[in-house]
Amino acid sequence: MPVVAADETTCSDKPLIAGDFDSNLTYLWEHSGEKTRTVNIREDGIYKVKITNQFGCSKTRTIKVNGPCNTRIFAPDIFTPNSDGENDVFTLFILGGVQVRLDIYNRWGSIIYSEENAAPQWDGKFKGEACQTGNYPDILKYRPLNNDSIYEFRGVVMVQR
Repeated sequence: MPVVAADETTCSDKPLIAGDFDSNLTYLWEHSGEKTRTVNIREDGIYKVKITNQFGCSKTRTIKVNGPCNTRIFAPDIFTPNSDGENDVFTLFILGGVQVRLDIYNRWGSIIYSEENAAPQWDGKFKGEACQTGNYPDILKYRPLNNDSIYEFRGVVMVQR
């Protein structure tokens, strides 16, 4: 039987590698039919590669892909809450993680908006009244997909009226 690396869980930001380079091995990826040692994937899931040695003996290796390696946060630096249907709410986008809480502060450090859920959105108001044009610090608490720790992303968003 061919010597095959143990099954593993990895992330989607890098190619999947069937195993060590050995000129006497052939590879067959079940999802695509590719016969290369490495493949690039675009979706999370379970990938299997059949590894065969020069004697025709085969073993299958399973690789589970679970999100991107690094959490990426995309935060606009300005929004225009003027009820025109465009850019009316401040929303952060996260790849490879889950939003836990978003806090928005005024210039004196007081929280003027706080929401705990997976998709918080600030409409540029405090107690129902429109906030003035200006910069507002924000803190996003999030959890990466690959662990249970909570991290913070700090930014500043400008409200433009």
